[in-house]
Amino acid sequence: MMMNKKPLKLIFAALVSIVLISSGFVILRESRNSNLSSPAVQDFSYPDNPFTVIDSFYRAFAENNWDYVQALTTPALFRYLNESGLISRWELIKKQDPSIQYVIFLVLDSHVDMLRGEAWALGRASWKSARRRIPDYNETVFLRLVNGQWKVVQIRVHASVEVAGDFYQAIQDADWQRFRTLLTDRYWNRLETTGVIPALIKDRAQVTSGVYVVFIVTDFTELDSRAWVTGDVIWCPLSKWGKEDTVKVLLVREPTGWKIDGIRGHWEQTK
Repeated sequence: MMMNKKPLKLIFAALVSIVLISSGFVILRESRNSNLSSPAVQDFSYPDNPFTVIDSFYRAFAENNWDYVQALTTPALFRYLNESGLISRWELIKKQDPSIQYVIFLVLDSHVDMLRGEAWALGRASWKSARRRIPDYNETVFLRLVNGQWKVVQIRVHASVEVAGDFYQAIQDADWQRFRTLLTDRYWNRLETTGVIPALIKDRAQVTSGVYVVFIVTDFTELDSRAWVTGDVIWCPLSKWGKEDTVKVLLVREPTGWKIDGIRGHWEQTK
């Protein structure tokens, strides 16, 4: 997967509402045979595959277990976590809200290349708190084999995927103001003039309980100025009228961020 150097949201966007991380993501490139020292890991039960490394990384971070975090990451990534102030800010957050806990990293897609010693996993990192709602975010975790052990080398949050997910969540929440902000003016006008938006608002108002819509991401492509997110949209899954659409959400990058500029799969014909 090609990576660009444009500023995007940083690692741990699931906590962006309380961490206030500055914009941008980090690309940390290292030699495959890095000579930088790593902490001794004999006190740890080191995971034997990239997926358990990811889970262990998030769990160790949530528990302020920095020795284990360092053991699970490349030297450059751990140095960034430390020198950027992210670790100290997380410790302050945990002090203010000890109830915050890591729940799970749900893998949606992945690839492991043993010959190149590289792997990545796209998934949703879930957190919980007794004091506030922490949204889940789609993230891709990149790993590399270093001296026979999988190390986390980068975590990237995909803003375009989040916009697509937020769009359907706004429908679920009947938050039409949020719904509007996620669309380009062109696409908003198109849905308005074709009667899709009034029909959608009316249809949503008739569902007074249960789940109205669920969006499950299956794939995505994010470039500098355009993105495509594909997935399955399940309408009214708890009713006998439930149906499923496979959609392709088209996005463009505007000065204020990613906006949806088209959806192929249901509203292009009829809703």
